[in-house]
Amino acid sequence: MSCEQEEPQLSVSIGMVEAPSDGIQQAFSVTSNRAWTASASDPWISVSPASGAKGETSVTVKVAANTGTDVRTGSVTFTCAELTRSVTVKQIQPFKQSLVFVHSNDLFYAPEMRGNGLSAEVDWGDGTVASWRAGAEHGYASSGTHTVTIKIAGATWFQKTDVTGISEIDLIGF
Repeated sequence: MSCEQEEPQLSVSIGMVEAPSDGIQQAFSVTSNRAWTASASDPWISVSPASGAKGETSVTVKVAANTGTDVRTGSVTFTCAELTRSVTVKQIQPFKQSLVFVHSNDLFYAPEMRGNGLSAEVDWGDGTVASWRAGAEHGYASSGTHTVTIKIAGATWFQKTDVTGISEIDLIGF
């Protein structure tokens, strides 16, 4: 009589962690039919727990704040017998530039921007914060003066064609 051991199985519920510059904790699950281990490629990434048993395990990847000047990419590799699965970790660089628009329009359009590794987020000035997208529009429920702040990393160029109602543009770090 022979004993056959079942083939190893390993699955991870996500393939990528996209982190903001100030860091993140991302939870997901690892499922395996055997014991497994995890290792991070870089010291700014940690994984807990670093090992697990057969079954489904909740895992948390923690990404530290990016204090450098560039986008950074790393990974967490899960291993079960000869199987490996990787989760890519991508983190944007810290916001070093800002555009501030003070306006009195009911509708405002995000400016066009270009740059190497460009990333940005828009605070529309009414409690709404979103990822920047060229031409994105935002309507305001109340009239009056609004301050739009766009935090940016990697911009080398921007263009705002509709300047009607804008009373001030402040370029910080450009």
